[in-house]
Amino acid sequence: MLSNGSVKNYLENVHLAYLCENFNLDRYPVQQHQDSVIQPDLVGQPNALFELKSRMFPQTQRGKRKRPISDFAWWKLDITQIRSYEEHIQNTDLRLYWILLLGQAKDEPTRMRNVSEQSILHRDVYVLPWDAHNLVNTAQSGDKHIGLSRIKRNFGFSTTDILKGHVHLEETIEEELKSYFVI
Repeated sequence: MLSNGSVKNYLENVHLAYLCENFNLDRYPVQQHQDSVIQPDLVGQPNALFELKSRMFPQTQRGKRKRPISDFAWWKLDITQIRSYEEHIQNTDLRLYWILLLGQAKDEPTRMRNVSEQSILHRDVYVLPWDAHNLVNTAQSGDKHIGLSRIKRNFGFSTTDILKGHVHLEETIEEELKSYFVI
């Protein structure tokens, strides 16, 4: 079995590869990672930066009552990261967006022998404007936790079927992001 940290890294890389392969997005260049204050996950040319937050839930859970999807349908946002990004792009033409991904795996991710694209059964990809983090207050820990139900209550989405799932583009940014998420 894999540790929680290594599973998250593997899954994040699987999701990033999937997004780059199926959409008009690229990974943020490693050289820029080393030289930059900010380290977004994906870039859409010429000026869109995307921060991926992903969660997985299992199709089955061994020996336990199956937890509802709502137990997994939330994402942790780092307030320090948010501030750094906002300060960095303040006087640029760069645009920031969130990609919140909720995936379903065959098994509990920490019980998987290997983590790969074949492990993933379904994905829902939500693309939101950067200021979506303002929907929630900062917790005492210094993080923000944003749930899918809050997102759905506050935003409208245009949904498109994709391989193994759906992409949900928030309506106010749909036009500017269509070129990245055209299937």
